[in-house]
Amino acid sequence: MSSTWLVLSLTLLQMMSTSGTRKFGCKNSLISDEWREKVIRIHNDNRRKLAKGKQQGKNGVLPVSTNTQLLHWDCSMEEMAETAAISCPTTPTQPTIPGGNDKFGLTFESTNLKGKECDSIATTARLIKAWWTEGAKKQTNENFEQNNDKFSQMAFSGSKGLGCTYQTCGRQFYVLCLYGEDAVTKAAAANNKLYTASTSNPQINDVCKDCGNNAAGKLECEDALCTPAYTPIVITTGNVCPTCTKDVPEDVRVTALDMHNYYRRLLATGWAEDKKIKYAKPATEMNALVYDKDLEDDAYNFINPNPNQTPNPCPTAPEGNIGESFWSGNYKVTNEEAVKEAMKVWWGPLESTGLGDNLEYTSDRDNGAFKYFANVAHDQTKKVGCAVRTCNDQGITVVDCRYNAAIGGGVDIYKAGKMPCKPCPSGTACSKLGGLCEATP
Repeated sequence: MSSTWLVLSLTLLQMMSTSGTRKFGCKNSLISDEWREKVIRIHNDNRRKLAKGKQQGKNGVLPVSTNTQLLHWDCSMEEMAETAAISCPTTPTQPTIPGGNDKFGLTFESTNLKGKECDSIATTARLIKAWWTEGAKKQTNENFEQNNDKFSQMAFSGSKGLGCTYQTCGRQFYVLCLYGEDAVTKAAAANNKLYTASTSNPQINDVCKDCGNNAAGKLECEDALCTPAYTPIVITTGNVCPTCTKDVPEDVRVTALDMHNYYRRLLATGWAEDKKIKYAKPATEMNALVYDKDLEDDAYNFINPNPNQTPNPCPTAPEGNIGESFWSGNYKVTNEEAVKEAMKVWWGPLESTGLGDNLEYTSDRDNGAFKYFANVAHDQTKKVGCAVRTCNDQGITVVDCRYNAAIGGGVDIYKAGKMPCKPCPSGTACSKLGGLCEATP
């Protein structure tokens, strides 16, 4: 197996790890909260250092800031960063802030992974720290400097929100961050200033001077950064299925699609655990799934059979042999948690029982634990749509996912080989993230 797939797969596995850090509540479970915590801490620690007048610049210490805001992690901004970073573009699109015409601030960088390097936290930290340290060396004061955009976005006092993401495209590691305000345009409208500098002597007396007071008259400042209440960004339109009309939260759609493609990529790259042979054989023609409105409609209508009647119970069994995966569980979990738990259960037989060398979808597997696994893993499947519903009276939450075709008996669940995307089916090409075959425009 090539080192490319090793790096990709270990990075994906790391994304799923948990830690003792605070919970951010973002929908992308493939990025760890430990990673988010590291990124925002680097930003705020450096902003705080600058605000206190302790940041070394080109010709000396940079002036104290009177109004630098504390950055808050924004899950919606993270989601928009993910959209901007898809396929590791050399010129990413700068997103517009929902509800207006202004743009988010944006910084990004890519680096080639070396050897078996696969620590996303350490690699990201190294890049972001360099944005600040190298940029600070170009600053003589609080003014915006040309060709120093990374530092400017990190330092701009008016930004309150932050959302970042990362991608691995082959051996390329790609980091992209969005900021609540675009330093380039906002500084130009503020006399070319990244922040308001102290004019007092000593300057330290002006730390947080312009932060303002809360309703109780208390200065909204904590350790040199302004701390007014933060209102998270609200995304008004969905990206996964813009034409979908059913009452399915966008978070459910994103989670369902991401989890399906995560497991499919893990299998395709040869890093899916198989109890019989340690790791399942790589898949050579694994399609990347796209989200489908009609399939969501079918799933939603099945778990909401009588929406205008009382009672309207949840189904407790699947509809039939129609390309469907069904799960019923604890009614106290959130919709996203239900999807994640369902996916773990559907994928579980590979780890607990294993396929081994026999990949044929037999009648025994159709009637056993591998039925839903096969739906998730079938390489020829191209579309998925899901719905979730909680029925408190029954004490259950149900998840139903539909696929564009049911896997037939006697066919292989997937075509195995030595490498993924070798070859991809006609009309598709290997994703820049690796492993999956995406439809070409």
